Amino acid sequence: MSAYGIISLYRMVERDGSLSTLRVLIDGAVAGRIRVGTRVEFPVAPGTHQVRLRWWAGVGSAPLLLDVPPGTHHVLLARSAGLRESGLRLGRSISLTVVSSFEA
Repeated sequence: MSAYGIISLYRMVERDGSLSTLRVLIDGAVAGRIRVGTRVEFPVAPGTHQVRLRWWAGVGSAPLLLDVPPGTHHVLLARSAGLRESGLRLGRSISLTVVSSFEA
């Protein structure tokens, strides 16, 4: 079993979505960037982590809290949030959801 966990993000290709690169924030710090149609992985220490995506000036996703035990892999999906889903709030214009979690 690994001493760390992995957070993977996949960003969908969408007909009406933005082509801009998004910053991936883990626990408030920029961990990397993700482009449309790509996947990125981040090894993290065991524990609870906050994952968030940011575009510019407060536009992004709501924070997502993940409990990451050692040796687990969490797969997240990023996509544009619809008006109803975002509640017309720019800070939630990107949807970030857990697709699966499994022991690596």
